[in-house]
Amino acid sequence: MVSFATVPLAAATTVIKGAVTDASGKPIRGAAVSAKSGIKTITRFSQSDGKYEIAVAAGTYDVTVDAYGFAEKKVSVDTAKTADTNFSLPTANLSLARLTGSELESLLPNTPEVRLLKSRCIECHSLPTIIHRHGQTAEEWKEFLPNMTHGATDEPFESATPQELDALSNALEKYFGPESPFFGSNADPAELKAHVKHVEPSDEALRATLIQYDVPTKISRPHSIEIDLRTNVAWFGEESFFGNKAARFNMDTEDFKEYPLLTEKARPHTGAVASDGRYWVALGGSRNGRSEAI
Repeated sequence: MVSFATVPLAAATTVIKGAVTDASGKPIRGAAVSAKSGIKTITRFSQSDGKYEIAVAAGTYDVTVDAYGFAEKKVSVDTAKTADTNFSLPTANLSLARLTGSELESLLPNTPEVRLLKSRCIECHSLPTIIHRHGQTAEEWKEFLPNMTHGATDEPFESATPQELDALSNALEKYFGPESPFFGSNADPAELKAHVKHVEPSDEALRATLIQYDVPTKISRPHSIEIDLRTNVAWFGEESFFGNKAARFNMDTEDFKEYPLLTEKARPHTGAVASDGRYWVALGGSRNGRSEAI
């Protein structure tokens, strides 16, 4: 998936609007309200009065609202019907899957083991990725780490020594395993809420419009978007071995086009648009220093 902020809304002819409140009717500020149709998802935020408004093309959308400390809700909305789409959200225990990387980091102490995890496990992804496997023992982590990417890219721990795997696996069990205070099977949701550091978004952030598009190739791992302002085209590399392409996205027509690379398992990384309009993308992994042009 690729994301853009505050880009023109193509063919926006109507709005989905309403208010987000809690069970008592009090407005909820900062709720993310997302409208999805096809490959496109548009997200806006509720304001201090709980109201939100999303400009969209006419059609039917899956609308989801997500607010910190509340249960998520989802409805189908047909823009031909003019009624507001209001949400009343009940409070809920914090879900680990819905915490951000910074919120998860706020729960971890500053210890040598945590510093090790941050140096080795946030190099390519954020802490929410680790949460997918919270509750695992050290032995389960040790078995998983050398095969972590399942063939999508080079395995980062394929050549790790037994000592390195032991250190990482033991640290992962200590802070994310079955007996960890916040992520274990007996963790108290009230304790989690009491310790997590949640920062409310600014008023400026709440005025943003976020637009996300599903890339045609699944598990493609889009990397480093570059914009050609002359043609209003966004270029990026598909770093995954399942992708192994350079891709362009026309922001006017909202169309993708993918270009398979000549080099196998190239891991296309950061690219650049040349003055003649060609897109050059660097090849990562063991081929670092080489590039291909589209």
